[in-house]
Amino acid sequence: MDNINEVADILLKYPNPQARYNIHKYCFNEKINYWLRTQFPQDCKNFLASFKKTQTTLIASYHGIYDKQTINDQLPAFTDLYRRVSFPIANGGLALRCIDSVFLTAFLCSMAASAIHLSNHFPLWIQTSTVDNVHQITTINETISRTTSDQLMFSVQEIQSKVTNGPFDSLDSLALIFNKLGRL
Repeated sequence: MDNINEVADILLKYPNPQARYNIHKYCFNEKINYWLRTQFPQDCKNFLASFKKTQTTLIASYHGIYDKQTINDQLPAFTDLYRRVSFPIANGGLALRCIDSVFLTAFLCSMAASAIHLSNHFPLWIQTSTVDNVHQITTINETISRTTSDQLMFSVQEIQSKVTNGPFDSLDSLALIFNKLGRL
């Protein structure tokens, strides 16, 4: 987190707020998104709170507020602002995406995207076949990598709790979930 805060401090000193926003959106956040794709979600929970504070500081700077004490004194207002800037631009936001959503989906989607390739190297773990001319996952032996399976199912359960009647409803196996993600 220290390295990320150093980068944020450099960004805060950048004099052009529009350029700062673009670097924030297209470089800074994307670096975090990429990192989250390679980490177990439960291992990142402590990181999230710190990252939100760092992001809130950057967001406040777009409104001319650089003093961290001012941000802390007005935390409810900045928490609401943090939520609103995650909305798409068409909906009045800055399209910065909510780190809570990215955190839940990044590792799961990364695994889904790479599962067919992983099956070539770990055939006892992930089995695939061609069904209706589509190469897809048929089974995942969840006991071979229990930690990974548990982390993936944690993400799915968290998504299900936040998005009722969502795309994962009634899906109870990683193979079905990965295939569903492949079709989305």
